[in-house]
Amino acid sequence: MNAHRCAPFLTALFLVSSGAFGAPVRVKDSGISFVAKANVGLVIEGTTSALLVSEDAKNVTLVVELGGLTTGVDLRDKHMRERYLEVPKFPTASLVIEKACLALPEAGDKSGECAGAFTLHGETKGVVVKFKATVTGSGATTSVDASFSANFMDHGVEEPKYLGIKLKPTVEVRAKFTASR
Repeated sequence: MNAHRCAPFLTALFLVSSGAFGAPVRVKDSGISFVAKANVGLVIEGTTSALLVSEDAKNVTLVVELGGLTTGVDLRDKHMRERYLEVPKFPTASLVIEKACLALPEAGDKSGECAGAFTLHGETKGVVVKFKATVTGSGATTSVDASFSANFMDHGVEEPKYLGIKLKPTVEVRAKFTASR
């Protein structure tokens, strides 16, 4: 049940609200997950906490290291990493979002949607990222909960299948983390 292929999107890894951040962005309590469904009603969830965030004058970039992605089944994880995601060749997935879309208040909540560029398996496609950010401590800390859908076949990932079970190509990716200056 090699649902591992879904992992890619996860990669998600996603958005750190940037308006509140200047230089270095420290991330803690990160949880990146993907949920994939198979043709027989099977639901597979993959997770990792390997999230890196950087920013420049224009964009916020979130990067997920795919080698640490797990689904709870060792054989499925091996197939996902080696056969479908080809982690040695494509070790990360990334999401780039324009900072202008993420402008956060000094304190309080902001919810919204931003266009993002999601790269998986060497292929970049546009996604719509839905997010909720809570800014506390005069903008020093931001908690983020974000999600998007991605089709791994659009990224050149082979259709995952095992013993007649096929993974549906659209996967839901979610990221939850706390970022601080």
